[in-house]
Amino acid sequence: MILLTAYMKAKALRIGVENPSKYFKDEYVKDLLKAALPDYGDYIDKYGMSGYHYLLDELERKLLNELQKMLVGEDQDAAGVGQAAKIMGMVEKVETEHAEQQVDVIAPPKHDVK
Repeated sequence: MILLTAYMKAKALRIGVENPSKYFKDEYVKDLLKAALPDYGDYIDKYGMSGYHYLLDELERKLLNELQKMLVGEDQDAAGVGQAAKIMGMVEKVETEHAEQQVDVIAPPKHDVK
């Protein structure tokens, strides 16, 4: 979501959309990051989108650790399953938001044809 948001903002700037920030809501990505990286909540609040790319390495590390646990067969506790479900719900919400924004920003204007 971090990379997709940055890409979409760059694309909007490239095609000449004025004030592209008004089309992008940071809350969904912020909530998703806070759920995935609760220890970084203060950092996320302080730096916002301008600091999200610095969190990619930490996200990758946590993802690789969880994949390794799954491969060796470690069971997840109820809290871990709950957090994973919460994160997946947020991911779906962000994906829906980005899909709607992409249509609004990239779709050509509609003209009445007579």
